[in-house]
Amino acid sequence: MAGICEWEVWEESTVGSDHYPILCTVGRREEEVLVDGVGRWVFGRAKWDQFQELSEQVMARVDMRGDVDSMNNWVRTALVGAATEAIPKSSGRRRRKAVPWWMEECGAMPNHLLTDIDVWEFRESVKLLREIFAQKAFDPFRGPEVQPGPEF
Repeated sequence: MAGICEWEVWEESTVGSDHYPILCTVGRREEEVLVDGVGRWVFGRAKWDQFQELSEQVMARVDMRGDVDSMNNWVRTALVGAATEAIPKSSGRRRRKAVPWWMEECGAMPNHLLTDIDVWEFRESVKLLREIFAQKAFDPFRGPEVQPGPEF
């Protein structure tokens, strides 16, 4: 334990006593790691006049006779293109506090609930589990639901 502890005498105050308090810190690590991520829009440095001009130029060419999906794709592409030209992005590299339990394998884990179908299947499984645990055989073991909670 001594290898991961630090202590210091707090000489700024005696807290009304004739002794100085001793501050002990156990296992405190405040390392920071550099994380690569996706750049984010920096709206504070945006050239809004340029964005408006580019957007209006492209939006004037939208074919309003097309179907909704193609118009949606056209508008989305136009706005993202104008934003790319007029709004800078951060590098995506930022510092985060290091956590002792994080390993590179954690980043490689699959990301669940990405699609609407994933969310629907998850909700259906929660409904089924609630039906199963509502049966009389589970009465002695049943308590309040912890996760995901009754509001889910």
